[in-house]
Amino acid sequence: RKEVRRMLDRYNCTDREFRSVKLYEGGKMPGETDEFYRQKSAYKTLNLLMMAGREGEYVRVCVEGQKPTGLFIRRWEDTLEALTDIFAVQCRCALSRKAAGKPLPHPLSRGDRGVNFRLMEAAGGTFAFTSTTEGEVLDDFVRGKQDPHALHMSIADGVPYLDFQEFLGEDYYYTDQREILLLPMVKMACGPCRVVEHEGIGPVRHYDIRFTHVDTDFDRRDEGELTAVLNQLRDAAAGGLDDLTANKENAAVLHDEGHPYWTWKEAFRQLTMQRMAEVYREYYK
Repeated sequence: RKEVRRMLDRYNCTDREFRSVKLYEGGKMPGETDEFYRQKSAYKTLNLLMMAGREGEYVRVCVEGQKPTGLFIRRWEDTLEALTDIFAVQCRCALSRKAAGKPLPHPLSRGDRGVNFRLMEAAGGTFAFTSTTEGEVLDDFVRGKQDPHALHMSIADGVPYLDFQEFLGEDYYYTDQREILLLPMVKMACGPCRVVEHEGIGPVRHYDIRFTHVDTDFDRRDEGELTAVLNQLRDAAAGGLDDLTANKENAAVLHDEGHPYWTWKEAFRQLTMQRMAEVYREYYK
């Protein structure tokens, strides 16, 4: 379509990068034949694979009923490619907006679950792609969340982001939102907690957060060793995640700290962060 072609040319994006963004955004892709890109709510699995520890699997699958798929583990090379594609698009789009004199999106907000916020606190910032909405927190954003948190956010100049609506134009699926996607590895300064009672929801923890800069200063591991782990444990890890989706609390992966899934996930997180750091340094030298 001409609208998509204009967008790709404006941001110097490839067709593959567009497919990667659409995969994460969750909108329909008419004519798409590859099962990988046809997954609904793919972002739920992609973000889960970037979460440290084991709590995310229990909360998201057993409590909230999400259904992550092992497909993204079996095709981990495509998954890594998609994540780094999205990261590169964020960098280019933020730089393009800045060059055009466009203001930073503000204010930003997010309704979050407690496990996500605790991981952000532990990491000192984002650990995966983080969706926010331009505007104030609405009750709908926190309703149904396990241990609901309302996050009021702002970003500093130099922090890449993607404005889904501006980037996708007519192809943007969630037209009732102004979704701004932040990238992993963004450090934050967090204000004190204030608890507010929300009618029909209960107490919600509110925080003011300032995202300050991207941190690429972390310990590296040998990529050959990481790749070997990802290939060796691919099938066992994918089977473990599919078993979790099917059997929830009874899944073996939740009761076995030594399950290959946990080793695989940590290796994937590490390799993804290293590749993203390379992309960031390419655009923000």
